[in-house]
Amino acid sequence: MKQLRIGIIGTGYTVGIAKQHMDAYQANARTEIVALYDIIPGRAEKWASEKGLANVKICESLEELFSLVDAVSICTPNNTH
Repeated sequence: MKQLRIGIIGTGYTVGIAKQHMDAYQANARTEIVALYDIIPGRAEKWASEKGLANVKICESLEELFSLVDAVSICTPNNTH
């Protein structure tokens, strides 16, 4: 069965929901986190490093992320959804 390629948008620490999403995806053998994007330069890269996501693509734009994934988790503050 093909793995679903996942992107995470928003890696901030206000609530930390991105980690909850990451943990759920990593527990599912049918999903793989392949891309991250955050509006603040450097934050997604730092987050990926802290979480041990070695093979994830850090995207420069949402369009880049969308071109790489099958689905996204929007982990930004509620008022930005």
